[in-house]
Amino acid sequence: MYKNSWHKQIRRIFTFYRNHFLIGIVISLLCLWVLISNGLIAFQGCFWLKLVSYGIVYYFINQLRKNEYHYYNNLGLKKSVLWVTTLSIDFSTYILMIIASYRIGWIPHTIH
Repeated sequence: MYKNSWHKQIRRIFTFYRNHFLIGIVISLLCLWVLISNGLIAFQGCFWLKLVSYGIVYYFINQLRKNEYHYYNNLGLKKSVLWVTTLSIDFSTYILMIIASYRIGWIPHTIH
């Protein structure tokens, strides 16, 4: 079997994702609470909060764990692949949480 099989690469990506998983979930839950409290009118603000938080997380991970990129690079994972994959997973989870909450009826159509 190929030495860097796809399931090992996925596991390595999730190992990297652990560095910022908690802050991503906290920001997502905060945005979801704002949406539940205020309705879809607050989506734009939550969207920008989420994007700004990505920038802040990216900056701090680069400052605090910059030497880890050598480890992942030696395993065949570029820095861009790590970030694009993990941020895509986080943003997809965020959007799915919003869609599920909206369909359940937790997020109102109008302002309270």
